[in-house]
Amino acid sequence: MNSSENEPPRLLRLTYVYERANHPAGNGELEYDLSTASWLRRHENACIQKMAECFLESYLRKRT
Repeated sequence: MNSSENEPPRLLRLTYVYERANHPAGNGELEYDLSTASWLRRHENACIQKMAECFLESYLRKRT
């Protein structure tokens, strides 16, 4: 067994999809490093980034 298989995941990928006027407007992926508690790939739109941060906070609270 590889030693990395025993380690908890370090990278969390959040896939997002959003719409405008009831039509698909965009999608993508954000990345968060759990070991350093920092975003590796952020969204340029502050509103979407804030929603991702709120989701991440809720997700991590449920996980522990």
